Amino acid sequence: MYANSKLLSLSKIIAILATSLIFIILFNLYDDPLHEHYHGENFHAIHTLLELFSIFVSFSICTYGYLAYNDTKSYTFLWVPAIFFAVGFFDLLHTFSYIGMPEFFTANSLEKTVWFWLFARIITGAALLFLLKKDDQALATLPRKWVSLGTAFFVLGITFFIFMFEPMLPTVADNSSPNLLKNSIEFLVIFLYVMIICVILNRYKRSHDSSELDLFMAFCLFIISEVIIMWYTSSTDINIIFAHIFKALGFVYIFKYYYFSKIELTFQIKSSMEKELRDTQGLLEAVFKHIPDSVSIFDLKGTILQVNPGFETTYGWSAFEVVGKNLNDLWPDCSNEIQGIITKASEGKHALSQSYVRRHK
Repeated sequence: MYANSKLLSLSKIIAILATSLIFIILFNLYDDPLHEHYHGENFHAIHTLLELFSIFVSFSICTYGYLAYNDTKSYTFLWVPAIFFAVGFFDLLHTFSYIGMPEFFTANSLEKTVWFWLFARIITGAALLFLLKKDDQALATLPRKWVSLGTAFFVLGITFFIFMFEPMLPTVADNSSPNLLKNSIEFLVIFLYVMIICVILNRYKRSHDSSELDLFMAFCLFIISEVIIMWYTSSTDINIIFAHIFKALGFVYIFKYYYFSKIELTFQIKSSMEKELRDTQGLLEAVFKHIPDSVSIFDLKGTILQVNPGFETTYGWSAFEVVGKNLNDLWPDCSNEIQGIITKASEGKHALSQSYVRRHK
C-alpha cells in the first residue's frame, strides 16, 4: 500500500512537470502569435489577482506558523513566520509599485517593482535553503521577539532604501526588458531553488515522507516561473502573466506542505494532548472526590486550596470553612511537621511513609 502511494505521488509529479515542459515548448513555438493577439488587456487586474493569492498564502503561513510556535518551540516555526512575512511583504510592495498601478508613496517604476520582486525571490531561495537543512524537530534557542524585531528592521530597511534611493540602485531593466544584471540574479535564484530541490530529495530519501514531494513540486514550478520571467519584452508582456501563474501554482504546493503536513499536524497533536489531559484530569478529580481518605491540596505557603469529602468527614470542617486558610491555623501545634511536609514537597520528595496525628474540629 505504501509503495503504491509513493509511486502514485511520483507519477503525479512527473506528469505535472512533463505537462509544464510541453507547455514551455509550445509557448516558445507560438510566442509570436500570442504576442500578436495579446496586447496587455486586463494585465494589471490579472497580475494583481495572481500576486494577491501568493501574498495571501505567505501571510497565512506566517500567521499559522506563529501560532504553531507556541506549542512546538521548534527552530522551524521560529523562522517560518519571519521568512514568509518578508516574502509576502515584498511581493505586496512589488504589486503596488507596478507600472500602471496607482502611485504608491513615490512614482511607480519598473526598476522599483523589479527590485521588490528580486528581494522576495532571493529570500525565498536563501532562507528556505538554510531552514530546510536544519532538523525539523530542533528546538529554538533564540528568543522569538528578537527574530520578529530583526525581521521588521530588515524588511523596513530594504523598503526604505528602495523607495528613497531608487536612482542609486543598479539598473535591472533596459527599455522595459530585463538586462544582464536582472537575469544574472534570476539565475542565482534558480541555482538556490535547485539546491533546495537537492535537499528535499535527500530528506525524502531518508524519511519517505510524501509531503516532501509537495515542496519538491513547488520549487519545480518556481523554477519554471523564473525561466519564463526572463523572457518579457514589456511591462505588460504575456510572459509575465504566465510566470505569475506558475508562481501561484508553486504557492499552492508551498501552502499544502507547510499547512497540511506541518502546521495542521501540530494543532492536531495539541488537540489530542489537550483531550488526554482533560480525560486524566477528570479521572483524578473523580478519585479525589470519592476516595474515603482525607486529602487536601495546599500551596508551598501552606494555604489550603481544596479538600475532598474524606477530609470533611475525618476532621469535621467543611470545605467552605478551610479553603483559603493556612494549615498552621488549623493545627498550630503541628507547625514544625507542616513545614517539614512543605519542604519535602518543594524539593520533589514525598512524605507518604510518615504518619501524623491531627486534631478534629
